[in-house]
Amino acid sequence: MLQTEIITRHVFVSGHVQETGTIAAVTGGGKAQTISDQEFFSDLEKINPSYPEALRSFLDKARAIGCQPELRRGYSLYIDEPNGSRLNLGTIDKQGNVSVWGVGSRDQNYAEPVGCRYMERIVGFLPGTDMRNEAPNPSAWHIRHKGRSTIPLSVMLTHEDAWLAAIKEVADRLQEIDAQLS
Repeated sequence: MLQTEIITRHVFVSGHVQETGTIAAVTGGGKAQTISDQEFFSDLEKINPSYPEALRSFLDKARAIGCQPELRRGYSLYIDEPNGSRLNLGTIDKQGNVSVWGVGSRDQNYAEPVGCRYMERIVGFLPGTDMRNEAPNPSAWHIRHKGRSTIPLSVMLTHEDAWLAAIKEVADRLQEIDAQLS
């Protein structure tokens, strides 16, 4: 997927208006952001001004434990699978909601319920949630919070350490399975 980057530079020109100016300094404007990244966090800030900083911090911590957040329609939380695919552990949208759908859909590939355990962990630390797993196809299994198919980001961030631990458990287990297959 191609993305445009905005690179901000500050140029300081010295001299008087009548004189030819000379460039005195050029400084970088910090880390480049994709336009979609800027739009995502701008929209998220409209929902809750504390969200952008809190989510950036969470995403950095998630990256440190093997998760690969990727911005699509929202931030998808990917973990590498032994077969070279990626498992989506949830998506954070720009309205400040988290959805966890179909994580158990690939459990048959591992011969153990890695994704299902992840969803059970979330239900275990998050009051007011349940796992909807009565559909025959695990791709339709998802977590509901207070009767809704999304969880407010503020609620998930309140349980950030437990959420990160659940993500790390999946990443570690999939690495172990990959090592066993090698």
